Amino acid sequence: MYIIAYDIGTSSIKTILFDITKYTIRHKTTTKLTLYMPQYGYAEQSPEELWNAIVESTNKIINETSVKPMEITGIVMDTQMAGVIPISRDGEPLTNIMTWLDMRSAGYPRELFTGFPKIAGYNLFLLLRFLRISGGVPGKAGKDPLSKYSWIKNVQPEVYSRTWKFLDVKGYLTYRMTNRAVISVDEANLTWLADTRKPSISWNSSLVKAVGLDLEKLPEIKHPTEIAGQLTNKAAKELGLAEGTKVIVGCGDMTATAIGSGAIDDYETHIYMGTSNWLIAHVPQRKLDIQHYMGCLLSAILNRYMLIAEQETGSAAIDWILKTVYGEVKEEIYRKVDELALKVLPEENKIIFLPWLYGERSPIDDPYVRGGLFNISLENKLEHLIYSVIEGIAFNVKWAYVYYKKLLGQEIDHINIVGGGALYDSLCHILANTLNTKIIRMNSVRESSAIGASIIGLVGLKISDFSIAKKIVKPEKSFNPEPKLAKLYDKKFEYFIKLYRQLRNIYKEING
Repeated sequence: MYIIAYDIGTSSIKTILFDITKYTIRHKTTTKLTLYMPQYGYAEQSPEELWNAIVESTNKIINETSVKPMEITGIVMDTQMAGVIPISRDGEPLTNIMTWLDMRSAGYPRELFTGFPKIAGYNLFLLLRFLRISGGVPGKAGKDPLSKYSWIKNVQPEVYSRTWKFLDVKGYLTYRMTNRAVISVDEANLTWLADTRKPSISWNSSLVKAVGLDLEKLPEIKHPTEIAGQLTNKAAKELGLAEGTKVIVGCGDMTATAIGSGAIDDYETHIYMGTSNWLIAHVPQRKLDIQHYMGCLLSAILNRYMLIAEQETGSAAIDWILKTVYGEVKEEIYRKVDELALKVLPEENKIIFLPWLYGERSPIDDPYVRGGLFNISLENKLEHLIYSVIEGIAFNVKWAYVYYKKLLGQEIDHINIVGGGALYDSLCHILANTLNTKIIRMNSVRESSAIGASIIGLVGLKISDFSIAKKIVKPEKSFNPEPKLAKLYDKKFEYFIKLYRQLRNIYKEING
């Protein structure tokens, strides 16, 4: 018997067939997605193309394995977070999906950024109310769901008036499968319109009213391990599955990765190193550091939050330097990264790479900051550039880690690492020394989100509890810090911070 788990990003869908008796992946497939950027600040996906990609990937995995539809006991999804799609009462998408990259709604909701007195650009009294009740507040860049809701109401009032429910990416696909409009606790948390002071989350009418929205347009909140509904006859025929197959609520990609990293114990930390990167630990109480843009979302584990420090650019910086140098990057080029980095002695490298290629969230909420290679000379070669990029990524993680560790309030013995960037030994080694903490690469490094979603499915179907994650996800390789190198990186890290402080006003002048 099997679970089908979908890991839905902005560029592709990874679909896995998970064996619920052997706790292993039997088969996996990838289907490409298209991201549309019709004008500056817009980043959309077609809801119909997304559904068709789900159908294609499902049919493909069934056909390639000859699994019978009745052998699929459940479906579960983890998806890109903070996407928004309004649907009408008959389920019609009223716009394209506004993805997490979409920034057209910067400065919304206006209510939050107007009035007196102000602090950091926010209405002080409304800010305090949001922080007290929801534990967070939308950023100024317009990437949060609430900003998108408000933009639609103010800029596209005809769409708003026709909107029955605002759904996220997963919520839309769940509706197509079940005709049920639901949102998982983590995604509801991310709207900043719910009361999260206790894990029993609910929409807060006073916050909804304060920003001029209508409570009835928000979907029912459910826990990731609950059953959202069952496959309708129409959806089952399209997917090639059995009518009545259970659809588990699922969660966002961060939430699934937190499970699929194997770091499920309280305060146990993992790093995800992909296009973006983050630090996450499950914690029993809600925590917040607004100054450094760190806070909590509700977890897939009942009565637990996730403490999160997210950064915009992770190993995407390595992709950038490789594409800049080589143009089209093939698999063998990626394999050269560690080889090139090993040619450089840490004490001899004087270049400092600033990895802010797409602005930054934590520990600075700065949309204007940008990247750069500082202190290059004619004697530098490609290996110095590659090494510096890897080192700069690690310094940026350390910058967040300093405040994250303080907010966590616990000593950190080790950090599990997953994501495509974790495949670089050089990056794991430099991270261990920069953070002065043991880094453990897990065997789920490539499929941590999909594996996490599968584990959520196992719990939802009452086949297991979350402790199964420790049996499925295991250490692959450890990287221990070396005191001499840790001290060396501490000194260079000081220059990294100093550069930001010296340049931040210039970034704003150029990019503001």
